[in-house]
Amino acid sequence: MPIDPNKIFGLFGGKEELNSKEPVNQANPLAIDFNDPFIKLKMFKKLIMNYTFYNKGLIEMFKKSDPKLDIKELERAGEAMLYERAYGYVSDFKLRDKKVKEVLALNMDEELETAFKLSIKYFEEIEEYEKCAFLKKLLDLSLK
Repeated sequence: MPIDPNKIFGLFGGKEELNSKEPVNQANPLAIDFNDPFIKLKMFKKLIMNYTFYNKGLIEMFKKSDPKLDIKELERAGEAMLYERAYGYVSDFKLRDKKVKEVLALNMDEELETAFKLSIKYFEEIEEYEKCAFLKKLLDLSLK
């Protein structure tokens, strides 16, 4: 029985439907190509959106467990790990690649746009302008 990507991403919340025209690998239905731009874009979006929704709860839990803990430092470390990891999923996208353009266009929604904007804002704050420019180009491609 092949894996349904809708169910996999559904485990992380949301009721989105995947818009992939790619068939499941019939030779090995359990194989997921984590190099596929579609999967990478979904991982980028899910990482950022899940962090955004669950961060406050995690911070509160840490505050209660150890009141002496430097919460601001914990937040900064968490954000750095999150945005670097998320950026890693899309950093190798080729802007002229037809499949990348198609995946961006087909999957643009409010959450993905928010994920791009939050990422751009984060990298602006830490002055990594090359990453900002690249993310802005991806966002612009997806809005066309």
